[in-house]
Amino acid sequence: FNRGWLYPLKSNVNRVAPYSTLNEVLTAGAAAMAAADGLPFAFLDTLRPSHLRPWQSHFIDQPQLGGEVSALAGYL
Repeated sequence: FNRGWLYPLKSNVNRVAPYSTLNEVLTAGAAAMAAADGLPFAFLDTLRPSHLRPWQSHFIDQPQLGGEVSALAGYL
């Protein structure tokens, strides 16, 4: 997650786009591991926004996340 409750980040800045490559790599890796181990695919993609479930719903509290600091600095 590149947002959290540590700093009030501007909502009009698109911080999702740089994560697309990372998302592709993680999804492919999770699928390969599931196939190799014979396990169900259990990867939860939280890098792309979902209109069905907002990212905030993955937390029962309001944690301070490390991604906020890198988002302010302009890094992944």
